[in-house]
Amino acid sequence: MITQGSWNARAIASAGGFPVGIAPTPIGPTGSRATVTTALGDSVWAGTKHPEEAKRLVAFLATPECQDLVAKQARVFPALRGSSELAAAAFADQGVDVSAFTVQQQEGTAVPSPVVLGWTRLQEIMGPTMDAFLAGADPDTFEKANRQVDAIFR
Repeated sequence: MITQGSWNARAIASAGGFPVGIAPTPIGPTGSRATVTTALGDSVWAGTKHPEEAKRLVAFLATPECQDLVAKQARVFPALRGSSELAAAAFADQGVDVSAFTVQQQEGTAVPSPVVLGWTRLQEIMGPTMDAFLAGADPDTFEKANRQVDAIFR
């Protein structure tokens, strides 16, 4: 088992030699699933020698036309809901069942990643914690991780 996101679903599924299944996040004590979503922040470097061209590129990246182009490649889920539906269909055409990811949007249990200082530290704690849990570690491992994460935000 590995913990990965939709951006690696096709690569892992096409690695060959073994069957692949994708599971959604579990239903937790609140009775719901939960996950954070991430997105790319398209921006223009302040020192670019081509500011107008860069601005036009960033503006294009946000359009349904561009998002649909991305969706049809079955690599990631674009930011626009309609484009994400196209992506799910493109993944299915590649033989990759991504319903474990789309269920989060359907249930409304996906929230944007928080923009906070210390996000990298949080990932450094939670990545190994999740790996240990999936490898069979005691569920109490989350209590220790929770204390460490709480300390970041104090």
